[in-house]
Amino acid sequence: MQNLIKKILYLLEKLSSKPRIDGLEIHDAGLEYVFLEEQMPRTAAVRLPPGVFENGKLKNHEQFSEALDRLHAIIAPNDPGKTLRVTIVLPEGLVYTQSFEIPNVGEEKLEEAVTLNLQMISPMPIEEANMSAQVIEETQDQYELMGAFTNRTAIAELKNLLVKAHFTPVAFECSAFALTRLVRRLVQRVVQSVLLLQISSDGLSLYIIRNGTLHFSYFRSWQSIRGDSRSIPRELFDTVVAQEVQKVLNFAVSKFGEAPAELWLMAGGFEKEAGEVLKKTFPFKIFPFVLGSYPNITQLFYASLGAAFRNVEEEQKGRFTSINLGGEDLSNALKEEQILNFVVLWRNIVVGVLGIVLVAFGFSAAFLVNQSKLLARTASSFTPGSAVGDYATLTERANEFNKLVSAIEKVKGGALPWQELLSHLFSVMDENRVTLRTIEVQALYDPIRLLANAPDYQTVTKFKNALSSDAQFRNVDLPLTQITILEDNSVSFNITFQFAQ
Repeated sequence: MQNLIKKILYLLEKLSSKPRIDGLEIHDAGLEYVFLEEQMPRTAAVRLPPGVFENGKLKNHEQFSEALDRLHAIIAPNDPGKTLRVTIVLPEGLVYTQSFEIPNVGEEKLEEAVTLNLQMISPMPIEEANMSAQVIEETQDQYELMGAFTNRTAIAELKNLLVKAHFTPVAFECSAFALTRLVRRLVQRVVQSVLLLQISSDGLSLYIIRNGTLHFSYFRSWQSIRGDSRSIPRELFDTVVAQEVQKVLNFAVSKFGEAPAELWLMAGGFEKEAGEVLKKTFPFKIFPFVLGSYPNITQLFYASLGAAFRNVEEEQKGRFTSINLGGEDLSNALKEEQILNFVVLWRNIVVGVLGIVLVAFGFSAAFLVNQSKLLARTASSFTPGSAVGDYATLTERANEFNKLVSAIEKVKGGALPWQELLSHLFSVMDENRVTLRTIEVQALYDPIRLLANAPDYQTVTKFKNALSSDAQFRNVDLPLTQITILEDNSVSFNITFQFAQ
């Protein structure tokens, strides 16, 4: 049954049109928005007043709603009611992640096993949590997964405020997954294991990415570092950064048996200072994390760019391929929207086809009506009396025509065959290279005198013999005295003959 449902949903996905899904990152300092226009990213940002979010938790609903309205006005200034579908990148302080392993129980029981293990390792009561997981690695014996957890009430609050501001959330994830997607999609250089360190306005984030997959995520907020103080001294900052990096390296060695080969640094313009601190303690290579594909996009928008690529990323379709902390309600809503899009699409297709058929029938009906009227007018012009009169006239004319044809045939039958006889004569002359000069004819069967030229004497003799041997001619006479040799050695001669009757 589950396989059937999956196939139906896959079919619906292929047949229904896919709307554009953008990326929106929410954190303590502001909102960063990225949308793809012909695969090129466009950005928009709104700063949040202090205190709207604290450690990822929403404290001021009204100011957050105002910020969302301003952001929507920037993205769609001419369409304030436009619905924008987005993948939400949640604040780091709102998401907890943990990897876990389960036996390879088979495809049918995988969902049940994952759900049970997520409930067992959840850091918060199950009824208060939204949880999701994605597969990190699969072997013949076991699955390794990355689980993510967040507060269900906090997600519901964000979702309601987003929908009110005309943002429809499609998925909720954290920056760890969005940045990993960005690495997998845009970083051309292949590195087996890297440590990605992000220093943002919220705190320190450290991710271990192996073969393009997130294996570990860790976050520490500035508030947990400074305590009640309003600022963090430089010495304390350097010490904390080195300590946190060392903790993650120790975990990597114990977990994977090796430390990451490189460290990629996102520090919002402070990569040089942070890199100098790290180089004093750690031997591995340190690189600033910069996307050469999009040099105009700053690190501030990297997480939201990764979220925007979620919908267009080419990866295997199936369960547990992407984290979604929106909960079951959001998942069901997406399925319902997909089904609705499918129904609307095919409704429009059917209406369009029926409209074309209706127009075709209309033109056909109009054509048939016009033809019917034309035939009716033609039929009405004929009356029995006029038809009989026309028939008699035509009969009389036909009889006259037949009489004329008979008279022509009689005249033709009594005519002498001038054309045939003369044509035969001329063909004999052509065959013997004789050129006609004059011909004297009194009557068809009387003696005919022919004055002609020939190339030489032998040709003249040959022409005379040809006439004598032809049954169409008789009494052929060629007087020698009538043969004259001309200056160019050609011959002029007179010959008489009669056509045979």
